Amino acid sequence: MGGLRRGAGSGVSECPRLGLLGGTFNPIHYGHLAMVGAARSALGLDGVWLVPAGQPPHRDDPDLAPAQKRLAWCRRVAAGIPGLDVWDGEIRRSTPAYTWDTLTRLRGQLPEAELFWIVGWDAFVQLPTWHRWEELLGLAHFVVVGRGGETMQAPAWLEGVGRWTPANSVVGRSGAVFPVSMHRVDISATGIRQAVREGRSLIGRLPAEIMVEVQATFVGRL
Repeated sequence: MGGLRRGAGSGVSECPRLGLLGGTFNPIHYGHLAMVGAARSALGLDGVWLVPAGQPPHRDDPDLAPAQKRLAWCRRVAAGIPGLDVWDGEIRRSTPAYTWDTLTRLRGQLPEAELFWIVGWDAFVQLPTWHRWEELLGLAHFVVVGRGGETMQAPAWLEGVGRWTPANSVVGRSGAVFPVSMHRVDISATGIRQAVREGRSLIGRLPAEIMVEVQATFVGRL
């Protein structure tokens, strides 16, 4: 399958419940990994794929590290975590990919899998602004992660589009929205880049195996 590397794709039959976490990963950090862990624990996911963005449709960010570098960071981190892998389909596209594009492609490649798109609560409440948003829940479930005690409840616009569902419910291959809570993690990619510029330590913010390269990437950027 195009865009699938070792583990991602070869183990489809072994990963019928597959989580997907998209993002720029600029850089990937422990906050992302905490979301992965919370989703896997709550939903019993067999695996999670990181989906790094190439050129995000809604961003023109001069601070964005090159796509291949962000992909390499994700792969290096995933290599040390069982059940975590990387899908490079968005990186390989010549044009920006919306979530709809990615889920449509993955649904075609993995017709029997249960797909779970993992997203923070702050992003989920903006779902009606997303490209072809009303079709997304026909392609996958959504795992909505509340970070740090956020109060989550079904938004009015969800009616007729998807189902707000307890994490332990048995459902089909798409259409459910699972609210999942996790402990607060005060780490952000923006904060990491700022820490690099200010010469502050990155220990405890991101995995050690990418720390030196992240520092070298962002130290000279304004």
